[in-house]
Parts: sequence; C-alpha cells; structure tokens
Amino acid sequence: MGRIVESRSSPKTRCWAYDVREENGVTANEVLGWLHDNASGDVYWTRTQFRAPHERYLVRNNRKRNFDGGYWVMRVWFTKKVDASLFRLMWMK
Repeated sequence: MGRIVESRSSPKTRCWAYDVREENGVTANEVLGWLHDNASGDVYWTRTQFRAPHERYLVRNNRKRNFDGGYWVMRVWFTKKVDASLFRLMWMK
C-alpha cells in the first residue's frame, strides 16, 4: 500500500495523471476511499474549484468557504501505471 498525499503542485517523479469532475455525481470522498482501498503505489491529488458558466459576473468574497455554484475537478497522479489504468477503467466513463 502506498501513500495518498494532497499536493499543491504536480509531483516531480514520473506519474500518470487523470482528472475527475465532481459535478457528475462523484464526490471526493468516494474517489479517495476507492484510492485508499485499491492503490498499491503512491498517489498524489489536488482539487480545484471552477465557477458555473452562468455566474460569470457574480463575485462573492466568501466563495471559497461557501461554495455552492460551480463544480470541483480533482487531478490524481499515480506512480504506478497499473493503478492509473485501473483508476481509468473505474472512474473515467
């Protein structure tokens, strides 16, 4: 079992990366739980928020704390190709 690390930038080692959008009914806890149970190598992940297209000119100063409009995108990096391909089969539909 490898380790699962939240990172601020892309890792320096050779990795395979995939993006998962949370607006399709997938939550971050489901993805992280699956990674904890099935990944054998090291996994790095980061999460970014994007605003909804219809909120183009709406500015809220507490948007990071009370995020309700838009969607999250998780980028997951794998150090083992086997883990990356299994993740792709499971989550990339």
